[in-house]
Amino acid sequence: MTLTEDTQRLLNEDRLHSHSDRGLASLTPPNDHADIWRTNLSECGNLLRLDFEKDQQRFHQECVLGSRPAIITGVVEASNWRAAFWSDTKALVEQRGHLMFDVKAGVPISLEQYIEYTASNCADFPYYLAGRGDFKGQEALLDDFAVPEWFADDVYDWCDMTGRFRYFLCGGQRTGTNIHTDPLSTCAWNTSLFGHKRWVCFPPGNDDQYKAMLGASEEYQKTPPAYWFMDVYPFLKQNQEDLGMVEFIQRPGETVFVPAEWWHTVLNLDLTIAVTANHLLPSMLPAALKSFEHTSKFFGRMLRKELRKLTGRKREIVDQVVDVDSDSD
Repeated sequence: MTLTEDTQRLLNEDRLHSHSDRGLASLTPPNDHADIWRTNLSECGNLLRLDFEKDQQRFHQECVLGSRPAIITGVVEASNWRAAFWSDTKALVEQRGHLMFDVKAGVPISLEQYIEYTASNCADFPYYLAGRGDFKGQEALLDDFAVPEWFADDVYDWCDMTGRFRYFLCGGQRTGTNIHTDPLSTCAWNTSLFGHKRWVCFPPGNDDQYKAMLGASEEYQKTPPAYWFMDVYPFLKQNQEDLGMVEFIQRPGETVFVPAEWWHTVLNLDLTIAVTANHLLPSMLPAALKSFEHTSKFFGRMLRKELRKLTGRKREIVDQVVDVDSDSD
């Protein structure tokens, strides 16, 4: 099943995802930036690695309360995900290749067509395929994975006020996300089933000077993620210890945890297939409500209102960490 000429024409109309101004697809050694695509880069020494079956308490203390990124192993196996078959792209195409996605508004293509597209395009920032929220039209994917136990208690899911921050992601080499923080003071988990992702993370900070140094500008939000690695990353790498920068390669079967408010950028080094979600864990509520006092008082008040409606076990858990009847904490 190949893309039609009309579909390809519609995709090419979006210059951001069709241009190859820097010819990234053809970079080879000894080009200065060819090592961007290496999947065997050594990991940063301060990266925490956890075992899903053994380290839940350590995760809670060091990652959630201590605001520390980590790689978690064993999530897929312990959770008995059917998505384990995604590690075989032939099997994935056979079982899920017919599912349709809009990679561009009004331009639907199948998962099978997208995987074929990733093998042939030469754009600096190819289209990135995503299913999200309730996965309308792709509900079959929801049978393949579930929220890991560590993230089962999600305040936003309890309140049902923000939609569902869950995603299926399939991206070829050079796709990814520019540097950002996740919405509404959420943390995130990201499990890769196929391929390699290059991550760079930075501690929270919201002043303009810090954001400018990290390259979190409108300019780079409108450019291929790889350009950040070419233009901004070299300076930050020289100062990584002072900045608290954490970088690593995520490999198939690994789950990445990103704490709330941490800046991060992700570059897909080859064809990648992953699932990810954002959560507000109950123990994160005090910090989140405090943050909303400065960023969105209206949302903070609305969240408190919804929390007061909770009953039973959910209300008991919330009451252990925050007084939702007060105006501030």
